[in-house]
Amino acid sequence: MSEFKSPNPPMSQFRDVLTSVAAGNQAAYDYMGLWIKSLRGIDNLFDEPEDWTQANTYELAQWLMVEMPGNVFFNSNMMLLWPMHVTVLNAWRDSNDWKQTSDKSKNLHALAMAEQISDLFILVAYLTGGYDHMRQNSLKVRELFLKQEVKT
Repeated sequence: MSEFKSPNPPMSQFRDVLTSVAAGNQAAYDYMGLWIKSLRGIDNLFDEPEDWTQANTYELAQWLMVEMPGNVFFNSNMMLLWPMHVTVLNAWRDSNDWKQTSDKSKNLHALAMAEQISDLFILVAYLTGGYDHMRQNSLKVRELFLKQEVKT
């Protein structure tokens, strides 16, 4: 979906952190990349529907319906990863609901809820390199999703 705005943080920062998290496991790297591309695509669909094309739909479908279930890392770790998929989606939906309220506390917590994806990537670090590797990458992953401005 190259025609959409460049990501924040820059894709190079994502690549560096995901490379570290994957610890040489290309399938793990590809799995996280599918998540990033899919989330950005879904965000674009919601935030910029006027720019959404049929090609974008096919591309998103390819990632979610073919590449994700065909990913070796996902298949090898499905019993651990799939429950995270469920809770990440649920948190994203809850976050969107709370962003719509006038409750400042819910608005603030909605920002954190929306970034539960970081926990999925931290789990990938654990699966690719164990506890110490997870700890070495945990805050790097969280920083990728850190909100620069918090309105209260």
